[in-house]
Amino acid sequence: CLYALAFLLSGFNAFRSAFFTALGNGVVSAAISFMRTLVFEVAMVLYLPALLGLDGVWYTIPAVQVVLAGLCILFLSKTYALRAHQKRDKDVPGRA
Repeated sequence: CLYALAFLLSGFNAFRSAFFTALGNGVVSAAISFMRTLVFEVAMVLYLPALLGLDGVWYTIPAVQVVLAGLCILFLSKTYALRAHQKRDKDVPGRA
């Protein structure tokens, strides 16, 4: 059941990757994809079974999706903050 719930976050994470591509930020999009498929999955596959035994294998994908969702939220908040800062600077007279 927990493994199936990871698919909800998987869609969120895939959408965020596509969102950053649409914004023209391919580096963040590629980082999200790379971290999901290689970095986090490999780390969790090595770490969780050592910690939890056989159940750790089943918790790998949900844990990866939760960590990646947090990372996507972090990237998204940084992107919005940067864009808001650029818009503020653009709206102030005398600033380029």
